[in-house]
Amino acid sequence: ILGALAAGDLGKHFPDTDDKYLNMDSSKIIEAIKKMMDDRNYEIGNLDISITLEKPKLAPFIDEMRANVARLLDTKIDNVSIKAWCARSWWSCKSRSDCIVKWKIRGFYDGYCWIIEK
Repeated sequence: ILGALAAGDLGKHFPDTDDKYLNMDSSKIIEAIKKMMDDRNYEIGNLDISITLEKPKLAPFIDEMRANVARLLDTKIDNVSIKAWCARSWWSCKSRSDCIVKWKIRGFYDGYCWIIEK
């Protein structure tokens, strides 16, 4: 979302060198980013979240995760897609810390970051 807003990266707004962000509730981060969107008069067109990790298996939680993200970003659940897959299908993941989590906003038409003006 920050990239689609051309607002820099997460570290610019929530630097890991500042202890006040240590163990911060991630919903507070999403709320702050949502405020940035609102301040610029933008809303989610479609959110495509890809999560890569070995454990835990997320399939039982995907619907709840979609609902939480939709609620936090004030969008319809139909605008939120979450996919989880195991890194072993692409590369060898030696430990949980070797895995990554990626969030992307994608447009329906161009395949690139897409947020729409209200």
